[in-house]
Amino acid sequence: MRNRRIVIGPLFLVMTTLIISSESSGAVLHLPATYPTIQAGINAAQHGDTVLVAPGTYTGPGNRNLTFGGKDILLTSSAGPGMTTIDCQGLGRALHLHEGESSAALVDGFTLTRGASDALGSLVLVSGGSPVIRNCVIKRSRAFGGVVRVESGSPTFELCTIEEDTVVTTGAVMVLAGGTPKVLSCVIRRNAAPSAVRIHTWALISDTQITENDGHGMYFDSPSPSQVMDSEIARNTARGVVLDASSATFDGVAFQQNGAGGVHVIGFGDGTLAASGVGRAPATLTSSTTDFTNCVFSGHTTDRGAGFLFDCSNEPETDYTVTFTNCLFSGNHAEFEGGGVFICGRAINADITSIFVTCTIAINSAQQGGGIYMGVTPIGLGRSARAEIMQTILWGNCSTGGSDGEAHVLGGNEMTIDCSHSDLDDIAGTGSVYSSQVTTGIPWFCDYPGFYYLDDCYPLVTSEGDFGLAPESPAAPAHHPCGPAQIGAFPVEDCIASPIVDEPAPEFETELRPPAPNPFNPVTTLEFTLKTDLHVTLTIYDVTGRVARTLVDRPMLQGVHRIEWDGRDQSGNPAASGVYFLRFEAEQVVRTRKMVLLK
Repeated sequence: MRNRRIVIGPLFLVMTTLIISSESSGAVLHLPATYPTIQAGINAAQHGDTVLVAPGTYTGPGNRNLTFGGKDILLTSSAGPGMTTIDCQGLGRALHLHEGESSAALVDGFTLTRGASDALGSLVLVSGGSPVIRNCVIKRSRAFGGVVRVESGSPTFELCTIEEDTVVTTGAVMVLAGGTPKVLSCVIRRNAAPSAVRIHTWALISDTQITENDGHGMYFDSPSPSQVMDSEIARNTARGVVLDASSATFDGVAFQQNGAGGVHVIGFGDGTLAASGVGRAPATLTSSTTDFTNCVFSGHTTDRGAGFLFDCSNEPETDYTVTFTNCLFSGNHAEFEGGGVFICGRAINADITSIFVTCTIAINSAQQGGGIYMGVTPIGLGRSARAEIMQTILWGNCSTGGSDGEAHVLGGNEMTIDCSHSDLDDIAGTGSVYSSQVTTGIPWFCDYPGFYYLDDCYPLVTSEGDFGLAPESPAAPAHHPCGPAQIGAFPVEDCIASPIVDEPAPEFETELRPPAPNPFNPVTTLEFTLKTDLHVTLTIYDVTGRVARTLVDRPMLQGVHRIEWDGRDQSGNPAASGVYFLRFEAEQVVRTRKMVLLK
């Protein structure tokens, strides 16, 4: 399945040295060699200076609740976040930047952990200015009002990882409450919160992975249309994205395998939005739009609208238009209506319009409207739910009832399908839709995805495939009545004459590699390879033979795996310095490595 891949890691390795040489021209203040605490170094610094922090774990007064005092300085570590930790011990936050610092104020290369759970922004709070927080790991903190919180200003979070944090109220791990924040090339993963990211203001999210969080990936409730670009929102336990009386633009975003569906739009009630952010007044809207371009919605299962759901349960009174351009909906299953897309029809005093241009809607399923389900009974006089489907492929969708064509599209008071192509006849709506039954020897796509349906139209996808059009495809411009216009999300490729041959999968032996670094303080990386899928246990013992920490005890896939030990015991407390033994077990393979923790 087509998807834009995101590569983040390599930039972390070069960022610290580049910053010191190119972004700071003042004095370099070393600590703890010259100054006893981080705050003492900051206080001594002048505009343009660098506060360079040696490896270690920094705790206690002077190493938490850090403020810059309005100075544009660089606070950086010499060894990066894996070796330099600010541990707040639950007694405060790591950073509070609130005195108008500019984008020349940077924090780079730290692990920030264990902030005070009763604070807004338990680890990082920005209230004004435009500071940059770069190449930091923000982890293992509990919070009521966000682990990272922006109240105002234009801060940038770049090349950061936010992971293993917990929010115990209705908030989120990252709360963008005001200002114009940017989140660039970050990873937000494995957090437990109602939402990993909550946005009450305009924000830019780019090249970012929001994955494997226990809750929604993102929750928007702002009248300002944020932008999300070239990002992955996947494998979160709730919805990938919720737009609650909000609008946004998404370009190059992959919504994949989220537990409760891809995107959920909650319609605008009377058009009045509550105030959000600092100093904001309520806003009134008469119409709203959300655009998805070059996006993928795949692998979701829920009751309705598995890929995309527009919800009218709050009786919206604001006109709403959603446009999908060059988007793929594939492998989504709804128990009731709208496997790929569900657009409600209960609009009260509002027009709900959905537009599909050059999309591919394939292998989605539901009881009704496997591909698209449109509501048919708007209550408001003269109002309607409309759909415009143009230059779109409808292929391989399934429903348990209705005509063949209703497996692709069902319902809608006003539905226009123009210059589109289907593998089934009897498509509802007005316009020109062309059907071509699947014919042996005439491929539609470069590589058919492997799948089959169970009796209840539940899809079992065995391989992703490639939805680029084969040159002989009946939907290709050379064979389609609407040519030369592109049909579907992906153009014709030379996939028959020059097939793409996958590289052979690398072969691995089941083996444990030496820990690195070793000796270490406080984090070391443990790398191992698996020849096949195996159950793995990775256990750390102290010199008396007692278990200090069990890092892994679960089945794992073939390939290379890297696990970090942060020098903490099973209870989360820092382990004592000394010698430890790492024991690796994977069926018949047992290995032991010696490690030294220095403090």
